[in-house]
Amino acid sequence: MPGVGGNYGIFDPNKKTPLPTSQFGNPSTFTAAANQQASDYDTIMKQYGDFVKNATTNPLTAQNVTPGNVNYKESADVAGSLANLKDLSATGGYTPQGIADIRARDVAPTRGIFANAQQELERNRAIGGGYSPNFAASSGQMARDEANAVSGIDTAANAGIAQNVAANRLAASGTYAGAAGAENAARTAVDTGNVNRAAEVSTGNANRNLEAQFNNRGNILAGIQGQTNLYGTTPALTKTFGDQVIQTQQTGQGQQEIDRQRNQDVYRLAGAGG
Repeated sequence: MPGVGGNYGIFDPNKKTPLPTSQFGNPSTFTAAANQQASDYDTIMKQYGDFVKNATTNPLTAQNVTPGNVNYKESADVAGSLANLKDLSATGGYTPQGIADIRARDVAPTRGIFANAQQELERNRAIGGGYSPNFAASSGQMARDEANAVSGIDTAANAGIAQNVAANRLAASGTYAGAAGAENAARTAVDTGNVNRAAEVSTGNANRNLEAQFNNRGNILAGIQGQTNLYGTTPALTKTFGDQVIQTQQTGQGQQEIDRQRNQDVYRLAGAGG
């Protein structure tokens, strides 16, 4: 009867209705996606592990720098000048031979005068036929006078030399002190520069080593953090497929309930029509 079934049609128990899951979703799709992404997660975890292992066994190392020192060396002119000034400040510019020459030069005129006088006495004695009653007394007096004169001249010469030595030493000492101080200041400046550079380089090396250690720890922590963030999470695509399967099952159960109700209505209407 056309009107018996209405729009439902006549139920044919031999005709099987396809399961809703074949229409809305397939669990095998979920299984394939889950297996694939589980493998992907294993790969990612291994990569994180390799990253941590490499950061542990092959840590970053800082390249240490060696400071370049400057070797101070005074020039030949400076060395020679300082040596001369040092000697002048010690000797006053007079050598033993020089002092002896000065004394000899100062005494020479006096000795010459007395030598001439002695020659004159001897000449007069020779003119007198060798008779000169005052020759011995005059010669002795001249010898005494010569000795006194030479002694006085030596004393005066020694005093002058001593005065000149003192003046020269005093003048040279100030100049030598200034020159030596300047040379020492230059050497000290170079040494101080070397010390400062060594300290700066040492500090820089320490900072670079600390930075390398910090980066190593950061790399290790980054790898562990990545593993921690990944651990226990559900892959997005797998979750989507799983949700689809669940929704499909729920939809299929709803469709089965609808089909059951429809079949009951069909049977009831078919019985009423007979």
